[in-house]
Amino acid sequence: MPTRRPVVRHFIACEEVEETLTPEGRQYSLKRLVHRIRPLPGATFPRIHPGLSFFVMLSDAEGVHEFSMEVVYWSQGEQVSLWRTKTVPRDLGPDPLAVHGWPIRLRNILLPQAGDYDFVLWCDGGIIARETIHVGGA
Repeated sequence: MPTRRPVVRHFIACEEVEETLTPEGRQYSLKRLVHRIRPLPGATFPRIHPGLSFFVMLSDAEGVHEFSMEVVYWSQGEQVSLWRTKTVPRDLGPDPLAVHGWPIRLRNILLPQAGDYDFVLWCDGGIIARETIHVGGA
């Protein structure tokens, strides 16, 4: 197993990551960045949000690493883990100077109530990035 975790350059929430294959390699376009989810007036909780995408860009790593995502809800100043994806191996190759980017898509996200949710990226058993999204009005 590699001895150091990758460095996160970007971890961005959006509604969709569009991927295009070009002669230079894969290119990504992020559509409709997300920092807040506002349910329609009168919407009740719990609710299922249809989906979010995250774009992660890493560098300073080599070899195979284990990645997963976790959704954490902030309740009265404490973190409550709602769920975590299965761990997925990803080979970052032999060159630590290479930059790696890929989309992570989450579907049917349970939101038990309004408030702040952290979307946490894990690598090799440790947290390497988090993105907070507020759910609710104002």
